Amino acid sequence: MNGSGPSIAIFPGQSDGTLGVPKYVNGGIAVALAVGDINGDGISGIIGVNPTTTAFVPLLNAGKGTFTLQAALPFTEDFPGRVVLADFAGSGRNDLLAVCHNPDVLYLYPNLGGGNFGPAQALANLGPEPSSCSHQKSHCL
Repeated sequence: MNGSGPSIAIFPGQSDGTLGVPKYVNGGIAVALAVGDINGDGISGIIGVNPTTTAFVPLLNAGKGTFTLQAALPFTEDFPGRVVLADFAGSGRNDLLAVCHNPDVLYLYPNLGGGNFGPAQALANLGPEPSSCSHQKSHCL
């Protein structure tokens, strides 16, 4: 966060192996982030989990540490946890995998191309307390 409100800090890598001065991206409050190619351009973008707006917030990489906020993707259920971007469907595009708590379900949002994701597909009911969690759900996955 910076002084003007909730945001995501991007620390650009320098040629000497150090990190540069952070650039702030207005992505709202993010409790979890996933980094990967969202729209098939070969450049990593960011998907943030914003529990305040109950949406995933995609940010496309516009280059030089700048990002463009895309249309939010609503959650399927309450309390999203961790998110991962990877090609789970074998389409050559990074899909969004998310754990939601209430109920505890693992969801796949297939990447339709161009930075658009399809409706959630429930993959697994994780039960009342997934085995990869501590006693506090905020520590899942």
